[in-house]
Amino acid sequence: FTTVTLRQGDEANLGLLLNWYTRLQQLKSHPLVIGIDEGGETCRIARQHGIRCHAHSAADLRDTPLPLIHARDGVRPAAVDMKHAYAATFLRHGLRVSFSDADVYWVRAPLLGGPAPDDMRADDMRALSDDISADDAPDLWQSKQCGNPKYPFPYGSPCMSTGAWELRPTDASKQYLECVLDILRRPGSSNRSRMWEQMAANICLSRQHRTMRFRVWPKTTHANVGIVDRRGANLTSMDLVHLGYVIKGKQWEFERRGLWVVSLNCSSARTDLLGSIRCTIARRRRACWRSTYRDGCKRTCSSDCTLSTNDELHTLDTPRLI
Repeated sequence: FTTVTLRQGDEANLGLLLNWYTRLQQLKSHPLVIGIDEGGETCRIARQHGIRCHAHSAADLRDTPLPLIHARDGVRPAAVDMKHAYAATFLRHGLRVSFSDADVYWVRAPLLGGPAPDDMRADDMRALSDDISADDAPDLWQSKQCGNPKYPFPYGSPCMSTGAWELRPTDASKQYLECVLDILRRPGSSNRSRMWEQMAANICLSRQHRTMRFRVWPKTTHANVGIVDRRGANLTSMDLVHLGYVIKGKQWEFERRGLWVVSLNCSSARTDLLGSIRCTIARRRRACWRSTYRDGCKRTCSSDCTLSTNDELHTLDTPRLI
């Protein structure tokens, strides 16, 4: 599952979400999108593009309440925080949980186990490493370089990224999430959560180091894109690639690696003088905003270019959360 907040006109994040959702469908998984806002706008946008979406409700989290708003990087719905509350809810129902951000590309389906140094299927939790060194520590716990050498992350090992992780419904996993939620509930300014959720996650893992079976995934199979490039890894041998710390141009990064699976075409009969246009998610903007874009495309969609829709896209049922 993933948690996300969309706004009208937010083509970049909509494109990432569509790519994430479409890829998991190709892998025969059952992706769940949870729209985090008060008015349901995220799910309205998502459903228009064929994405099954569950609109957040406070009733979903009766047993794991968490403020909807945080103030760390502006007052906005805290989709990044809410993933921990929803994961705790799923664990209470005995479900095994796989979470990933929308800027993750799954080469292979999640929750399959896969090859690993030891039988990691017995672990309580496993997750993506945020360590920037090219190789793993032997114990898949101790971080060699957590963050930029000039500005290391203060929490250190295990240097887990909360961009992708899996949890089994064990007592240790439930205690870990309760620890995270307890930290995120502590009020900062204006009674809003103030700690970065990834810092809270790593703090809680450190506290449970001796009681929780946790390891990061090996970088040979799951890695941030910078590590993939540094290792010169063959993407076909990977399970997961995350565009961690790619601030701009995420679609282009996926495109140039052949990891962009969304193809949407202009349905408008009127186009500009360039003739037929292959419209990307970035409608009403330049379709190809870098000269290195696939096929050297430099065309733009016309101002009235709209994505093709059909009645089916607007009649999808809201999925049951449990």
